[in-house]
Amino acid sequence: CLRDVVHELTFHATRDGLIAHARAGGVLLCARFHGEYTYYPSSFGLSADELARLLRTATPNQAVAMRVEGTDLKFELFTDTCTSRFTIATLYVPTPSLAPAATSEPRCTVQLRTDRLRSMLRDLRHLERVAIEVTTEHLMLYGRTDNSDGEAITSEITTEGAPDVFGVYPVGYLLHFLKSQ
Repeated sequence: CLRDVVHELTFHATRDGLIAHARAGGVLLCARFHGEYTYYPSSFGLSADELARLLRTATPNQAVAMRVEGTDLKFELFTDTCTSRFTIATLYVPTPSLAPAATSEPRCTVQLRTDRLRSMLRDLRHLERVAIEVTTEHLMLYGRTDNSDGEAITSEITTEGAPDVFGVYPVGYLLHFLKSQ
């Protein structure tokens, strides 16, 4: 509901936890977050719209981790078996660009549960296109928008054929395919 009132949030890391605040139309909004917390003194501003878009993808069983690296916020939603990672630009500072994606012919078959792929794509639904990378150990989906990037990784896969496969696909097409399953 914060994004209905404000579009920018300022965060301060204190010894007592993370504090978010914003001022809009004479109203001061303040939220304090407690939990497992490693104190590192810092302050940063974020787009409330961008943060809300990413948090909407979280499920009740996922934990959240955030850390500031340089001028970007590294953000993770995770469980014991699956992790989705995002980078959010702090206000007025762009995130670094991802390297351009290369495409190749299919060289292997990957088996994973449909609900796992659906969950990974749901975590990345703010992206238009995702790169899919397959190794013998994991399947990773990642991509970027103008203000953020994200990735989702799972190790619950079985592969046949040559590992280290890579390709770029529209998220809408992948979701449409999953609806038919």
